[in-house]
Amino acid sequence: MCNDVPLNFSWIVNLKKDMFSGRILIFFKNLEQTGVVYDFVTTNIKQSPSDVTKTVHMYHSQTNPDRKKAIVDSLSRPLAVGEMTVVLCTSSFSLGLNLRDIEYVVHYGLPHSLTDYVQETGRAAREPTTHGHAIILAYDKMSVGTKVERAMQEVAKTKMCRRDCIMSYFRLTPSPNVKCCDICNPDLAELCAIIPYIRVNREQTGQDTISTVTPSSYSTPSLSSISDMSD
Repeated sequence: MCNDVPLNFSWIVNLKKDMFSGRILIFFKNLEQTGVVYDFVTTNIKQSPSDVTKTVHMYHSQTNPDRKKAIVDSLSRPLAVGEMTVVLCTSSFSLGLNLRDIEYVVHYGLPHSLTDYVQETGRAAREPTTHGHAIILAYDKMSVGTKVERAMQEVAKTKMCRRDCIMSYFRLTPSPNVKCCDICNPDLAELCAIIPYIRVNREQTGQDTISTVTPSSYSTPSLSSISDMSD
């Protein structure tokens, strides 16, 4: 993974340089991935452990309880002017938390199950005035197969609206077509990097979205590479 980190996560460093304001959760499958990305980002934005105000946080099963509480408390308050907060986390972050002003939930690769995915993306847009954007960041040699339940694979492979696919799985009535994902919204389908995605969502869509993206340096589009993987 180490060789892929600059390609996959330089966008966080660039957002900091661009003085981006907002809150982003990034879910990883294991502690090792979380730690590697944390080291890369904090080094490149020159964040020190002694900094009183931090941009990037790490939250996982081994995080100190006091530190966990401090992160959750900070995200329970309204977004401050000019605040940029990125939490690199594992699935332990998603249960029983009522967070505010989370606009983007990113998954590094496919979650294990669709239930996990819905639970974790549910951290976004808890307020009626906040639009939530769920992003699956595909990457080279991303594993699917038996490590990811079939329902989650189907959401990645579907040719229909991703939100409708998710709602149908849970036997809920599909929502009206509001061009909410990269399948039904051509503007999102053409995006191939996270930073333009964030800018387009804020300036053009004005609604909740679900998308799968791949860093632009990859030779194959993320959706086709997922679809071509064997079950």
